[in-house]
Amino acid sequence: MSCCACRLSAGCDALAASTHTPEVVRHSTRFYQLLTEPNASRHLWLDPAHVTRTRRYFCCGNSGRAYHGCTSLTLPRDGESWPICEDWSSQHGQPLHRSGRRKHNSAHTTEASYNSSCLVYSFGIGGQWGFDDQHADRGCEVHSFDPTGGSLFEKHSAHVHTNVHFHPWGLASALPCARKDSLLNTRASDGKSSYGALIAGHLFSLDEIVRRLGHEGRRISILKVDCEGCEWDALHHVAYASPVLLNAVDEIMIEFHLDLKQETDADLIRFATTFELLFVQQQFRLWWWHENGLRRYRDVKPASKKEGLRSLALRGPAFPPYAFEIGLRRRARPSSAASHLRIVSGGSACGQCPGPCVLPSA
Repeated sequence: MSCCACRLSAGCDALAASTHTPEVVRHSTRFYQLLTEPNASRHLWLDPAHVTRTRRYFCCGNSGRAYHGCTSLTLPRDGESWPICEDWSSQHGQPLHRSGRRKHNSAHTTEASYNSSCLVYSFGIGGQWGFDDQHADRGCEVHSFDPTGGSLFEKHSAHVHTNVHFHPWGLASALPCARKDSLLNTRASDGKSSYGALIAGHLFSLDEIVRRLGHEGRRISILKVDCEGCEWDALHHVAYASPVLLNAVDEIMIEFHLDLKQETDADLIRFATTFELLFVQQQFRLWWWHENGLRRYRDVKPASKKEGLRSLALRGPAFPPYAFEIGLRRRARPSSAASHLRIVSGGSACGQCPGPCVLPSA
């Protein structure tokens, strides 16, 4: 069996495992608490001693506040979800002291720190370009992705901004057990999001996208993912097929949807694996937390409240918001100890594959 076949098989085997194993229970419970009660998870913040709340601002269809650990913060504008923190350099990914100086370095963080080596991947546009354009104005090379077809594709293709490059691609999984609308080579009839039908054949795994753009060996300064539920299968793929890919990512801005593609026991395992990948192996920590309170989990139709997160809701806030936007940066080096990766240990036994693991073209 090839390395890729081994890893993809291990990823599917994990989804058939029991949700009552200690690792799944522990990781899913900690992740749910982190999302719904951020103040109860201070140890998972980048700088627990300096977590504060923003002023009230309008975002995502409602007015609210966010928690953050940033001394120089630009709040989202134009009703968008994503802030910008000037406390660190996107080039080097190193946190700064409160004085504005980088640890072990006297260089100040200014717009000059955003240069041609700053690379931003932004998945999920939905007609909102503020985050992408702001980073492009700072000198970053920005690649914006959205596979939605129809009039939204036409609007995205017509957007012109220096340093911003649009691709009608979306994130997916090469695991054959992934949901039909999250699988590579998805047909247009299978691929849908809350913004409309997806363009057929335009879904790829993250490692395949890096390869297609010729960015192997480059650091990704910011990886932004807002893809209406695709995050669960896409990150499950990364956990098995290419976990070391995230070693080259300095910052992650991601929206986690609790009511999208979170219905079954297998989904709960994906949920737990996401926590293990990001917080245990990769050692990412929170610097930004905002709830998307446009809808509450209780408003989701009962048919979608099967197992999965329902068991966690009984142990925590019963009716949390349906989605959370969080910002992550790394406090320490990623863990390379396979023994720490309990849920994904089957994949680690396959070794590191030399290239992206993808399914044959349909």
